Amino acid sequence: MSTRREVERRLESLGEIREVMNSMKMLAYMETRKLARFIAIQRRQVAAIEAMAADLLSQHPGVRPAAGAAGRGLILIGAERGFCGDFNGRIARAMRESGKSVVTGAIIAVGRRMGTRLEGGIIPTVTLNGASAAEQVASVLEELTRSIATIQQKHGSLAMTVIYHGGEDGSLVERPLLPTFEEVPAAPRRFGCPLQLTLAPPTLFAALLDQYLYAALSQMLYASLTAESHKRMQHLDSAIRHLDHRREELARRSRLLRQEEIIEEIEVILLNVDAAGTSSRDRGERTGALAVREELGEDLPETRGWK
Repeated sequence: MSTRREVERRLESLGEIREVMNSMKMLAYMETRKLARFIAIQRRQVAAIEAMAADLLSQHPGVRPAAGAAGRGLILIGAERGFCGDFNGRIARAMRESGKSVVTGAIIAVGRRMGTRLEGGIIPTVTLNGASAAEQVASVLEELTRSIATIQQKHGSLAMTVIYHGGEDGSLVERPLLPTFEEVPAAPRRFGCPLQLTLAPPTLFAALLDQYLYAALSQMLYASLTAESHKRMQHLDSAIRHLDHRREELARRSRLLRQEEIIEEIEVILLNVDAAGTSSRDRGERTGALAVREELGEDLPETRGWK
């Protein structure tokens, strides 16, 4: 009995865990649907800024600052929460395999869990809280840009690279961030008329640079959070299937134990019935023997010892 009750308590506990995990899965799904709108907007914004920078550099190539980075730095965008598999571990391995584990500048880890996954005794220069929802991206972006500015002031001009989950299938992306617009061509382009600018070209380029950094980092953070939510959905779905399999096994075990208890109860009932029938026969034989002894006035061998 106690074994079956333990199985049923375990079965009830697993049912409660499944409800919690299913709720987490639904929240992750809702988050991916919400983030899809932000990512589309950020991509269009980044593309528009790159197009404007290309137009400006085509007629004013001298506004691009001379390349002269003092070192290299990394920005690792990981997961703030768990239940997303080896999300942070893949970034740590990619950093080690690409040879960027030795940097001459600094490492910024976005996500507290990301900061603890680095190997080889590497300690991030700055560890920031990551975003758990789309509404938190703005505050994370503000902290990230402030940290980049502080590191640039401390270490000089660094060539910053970002490693994050941002591919179409959630694959890892290694994207240069600083110097900005390195991949934008500065070759002359033909226009019907010269660009009409209300700002001086260097001032406009600096403004575009600030806008680009903000938009690009926003896109990376939203893409990483989307990949994290997709990974969490897959991880929780796999865990729920495993949990359902375990619950089915426990349910079968509970039914078998209940069947054993029923069989034991039936056996006890049958034993009690047999014992009751034997007692009735003994009482009948005793009464008949006493009557014979009284009639004959002598003891019978088989009734000796009866009182």
